[in-house]
Amino acid sequence: MSTLKINEFIKNNVYQALIFSPRSYMLSIRGEKMDSNVKTIIGERIRQLRVEKGWSQEELAHRANLHPSHMGQIERGEKSFTIDSIEKVINALDITFEELFRFINPDFKGKDTTIVYKITNKLINRSMNDQKAVDKLIDILLWWKDS
Repeated sequence: MSTLKINEFIKNNVYQALIFSPRSYMLSIRGEKMDSNVKTIIGERIRQLRVEKGWSQEELAHRANLHPSHMGQIERGEKSFTIDSIEKVINALDITFEELFRFINPDFKGKDTTIVYKITNKLINRSMNDQKAVDKLIDILLWWKDS
């Protein structure tokens, strides 16, 4: 994926919060270095995708050709990372940039979204009719539970 496409994708799809800074080759917010909240959110998403595959951090680091301690720091949001590092991770996970950023929502901070991601991943390739049917079932189940 070209730098221009990455830049355009991030600008248009990550809640307009993330931009690509070609000068520093770092993901950043409003032209400044990435704050820990965004790093944590992206790291949690990477961890969730890794866990879904049943991989350890070391396995993902090996597949991404990154040092295991660096991989751990990325997942914990402790370390800024380059687009090159993220590209290595998404290639190792066999996903796209879009899939990495698709469900990132800052409002989920501090909430365990593992089940939400699992449900979403199960539905993403289903037909719209199937998705609507599951949505109706969820509404019915929640109504029943709350009654």
